[in-house]
Amino acid sequence: IHSDHISLDSISVKDPVFEVYHQSRSYNKTERKTDSASTLYQRLMKQVKSLSVNSIIIKDGKLIGKNADEKNKPKIFDNINASFDHLLIDSSTQFDKNRFLFSKGAELSCRNFLTRTADSLYFFKVGLLTVYATEHKLIARDVALVPRWSKKEFERKLTYLGDRYNLQFPKIILNNSDWWSLAN
Repeated sequence: IHSDHISLDSISVKDPVFEVYHQSRSYNKTERKTDSASTLYQRLMKQVKSLSVNSIIIKDGKLIGKNADEKNKPKIFDNINASFDHLLIDSSTQFDKNRFLFSKGAELSCRNFLTRTADSLYFFKVGLLTVYATEHKLIARDVALVPRWSKKEFERKLTYLGDRYNLQFPKIILNNSDWWSLAN
């Protein structure tokens, strides 16, 4: 670790818990100029010139997202798996738009995602959500928008007469998508 060039073959992590706290700031809303602010590389690499990892695998993780601006419960994603290939953090990759978190290849997946809609009338379910980050591709399997109550109870929850939907899709593929903005 005393070297200024660190090279690892693989890192494997099982059952990690990631807690992410977000607070909206004005500087997050517009893209900052790279010459006026330090890059992530510059902030990470104070004592090391490069860090490379051939493969990073994360299995059965949990992601807890907390937004300081909202009073809602945190968003919890269980059954998270991720793999990152050919991670390289150095001066040549700090501005590389073809990488995701400094990796040439990145695959993120989540099983059995469940949340309520904003009006709390439906459950939104996804059996398997897979993101191929560097390919800008998202695949969702077993997607459903399901009413939370029976027809009669659903009608009682409405303030005015409306429709009740029950939608199911075996597979949805989004190519060339800005999945990061969609996730946010």
